[in-house]
Amino acid sequence: MSPDQIILLQSALNGILVGSLLGIVAMGLSLSWGILKIANFAHLSFALLAAYLAYTLIVDLALHPAVALLLILPLMFGIGVGVQWLFLHFRVSTFTSLLLTFGLFIVLENLITYVWSADTITTRQALPPALRQAIRFPPPLERFFVLPPDLLAFASALALAGLVHGVLHHTNWGRGVRAMAEDPAMAQVFGVHYAREALLLSGLVTATAGVAGVLIALKMPLYPSLALAWLGIVVAAVILGGLGNPLGALVATALLILIQNIWSVRMQPSWAPLFAFSLFVLYLVAQPQELRRRWQGRRRLAESRREARP
Repeated sequence: MSPDQIILLQSALNGILVGSLLGIVAMGLSLSWGILKIANFAHLSFALLAAYLAYTLIVDLALHPAVALLLILPLMFGIGVGVQWLFLHFRVSTFTSLLLTFGLFIVLENLITYVWSADTITTRQALPPALRQAIRFPPPLERFFVLPPDLLAFASALALAGLVHGVLHHTNWGRGVRAMAEDPAMAQVFGVHYAREALLLSGLVTATAGVAGVLIALKMPLYPSLALAWLGIVVAAVILGGLGNPLGALVATALLILIQNIWSVRMQPSWAPLFAFSLFVLYLVAQPQELRRRWQGRRRLAESRREARP
C-alpha cells in the first residue's frame, strides 16, 4: 500500500471517529429540534461547558474521567430541565428559541472565557496512560492506528444511538414522546403529560451533551470559541439526517467530516468545508424526501386508478 493510500485511509478513519464524537452533539440537537420544537443552538455550548468542567475535574482535582462523567451528567441533566422549564413558562416558539438559544450560545462562550480564560488547554498530560497510547492495527494493517478516546467516542455514539432508537420506538414512553412531537394537543388527550415529558426529555438530551463534553475533553484541545467551529457541521447534519432522527444525525455528521478529511488529503484543505456544504445545499435544493413522497403519492394514485377500472 502506497504512502498516499495510507494517508487517505487514515484520514477517512479519523473522519468517521471524529464524526461520531460530534455526532453525539448532533443527536441531542436533532431530538430537541425535532421533538420539542426547540432549535437549541446552546446545546453545542452545553457540550463545551461539560468539556471544561471535565478538564477541571480531571486536571485540577485529579479525578478519573469516569468519575468526572458521573459528576457532570446530573449537572447537565439539571441544566436541561431548567432551560426547558423557562421555555415552557414563557411559551417560547421555535423561531424565538432559535434567537434565544443563539444568544445563550454567546453568553456561555463569554462565561467560559471569564472562568477558564481564552487560553487553549488540554487534559492530555493528566490522562491515564491507557488513554494516551495509540492502538495499532494487527498485520497487515500495522501502519494504521486509533486513539483510545476516539474508540470511546465511536462506541459511545453507537450505544447512545441504539439506546435512543430503542427507547423511542419500543417503549410506551418513547411512543408518547413521538406522538407529542406530531400533535401535542392530541397526545395530551390520550394521556401524555406534555410539560413533564418535555422536561424529562430536555434533561436527558442535555445529559448527552455532557457525555460528548467529557469525550471532547479527552480528545481535543479546548478554547472558548470551539463550539462555533462545530456549529455549521452539526446543524447541517441535523437537517440532512432529519429532525428528530438521532441515528440519521449521527450518520450525516460522520459522512460530512469524512468527506472533508478526504478532500483535505486530495485537494486544498481550506476548500474542504466549501465542498461539504455544497453537497448540503444541493440536498436542500433537490429535496429527495419530498421527491420520494411525491413519487409514492403518484404510485398510489396510479394503483387506485387501475383498481377502479372495470
